[in-house]
Amino acid sequence: MTNSDMTSTAVSQVSSQTDQPVSRTTDTAEITPVPEAYGGGCLAVCHTALADGRFHTAVATSTDLRTWTRRHDFGPGTSQPSLYADGTAGRVLAYERDPANHIAPRHYPSLAALPAGAADHAFDAARTLSRRAEGTPDITAVHGDSVEPTGHYRAGCDIDRQLHATLRDFTVWRARADQRLDLALVAWGTAGNIGDRSRIELLGRPLVLAEGRRLRDDFGSRPVYAYDPVQGPGRPAPAAHPRRQRLLRQSVGHAAHRPRRPSGPPGQRLHPEGGVRARRVRRARPLARTVRVALTRRDRDVTPA
Repeated sequence: MTNSDMTSTAVSQVSSQTDQPVSRTTDTAEITPVPEAYGGGCLAVCHTALADGRFHTAVATSTDLRTWTRRHDFGPGTSQPSLYADGTAGRVLAYERDPANHIAPRHYPSLAALPAGAADHAFDAARTLSRRAEGTPDITAVHGDSVEPTGHYRAGCDIDRQLHATLRDFTVWRARADQRLDLALVAWGTAGNIGDRSRIELLGRPLVLAEGRRLRDDFGSRPVYAYDPVQGPGRPAPAAHPRRQRLLRQSVGHAAHRPRRPSGPPGQRLHPEGGVRARRVRRARPLARTVRVALTRRDRDVTPA
């Protein structure tokens, strides 16, 4: 279940461990600013499919968001990374790992330890919801010694459905099906896989962007939905203009961009860097390629959490 349905892809120049320049893509990139105490710039976790036929998760740094230098490769069979601050100086990284696709969280005591690959805690979660695969983690919270990722699993070894998990003290793992999100997307005509998801904040309100394949086995029928985790199922978002679909897929692909003030006429532009100039949209018919996103206030700035 190395899901590459939603990726934020850009070709970047990186340096290998042998100091020879090579070119890699930064698929599913999640970008975060680096404090000046650690040199400033930006840090990204991403994955790339290499010549060995497997995904490799890596951490890279940049000073301009255009040229990236790879700092550490987490090895073959790692994909879909998600990074979260632990509330102190450390970071929690989770990625999908194969074979026996599963979620693998790691803790790094400082930001400097991440590019060095020096984890002080590691856990490989046993699959409990599917005999086939559990993966595509998105860390939604870290509270002390508790880590809360979401993901999706291969329900009945047949179709992708959502999960929510809790890892305590990097020793105790509990995963459960997220039926609220599943039911919300099924109610809007999702007959195929319910895949990747990412939590954002819209005008102070938490939302989850998620993909739901309307037609089984059809990778082209995968609109992006906005789901309100507070109101729950039965309140899916109204449809947004289809031209926003590509950029919203990039956002769902675990891209956490540095906030940027939007520009341009109100209601006209969505910035891949994270700023959105939103306008009120009307509820539309559930077309196969319609992106369902909640953009409900006029002339307000929106920034992903």
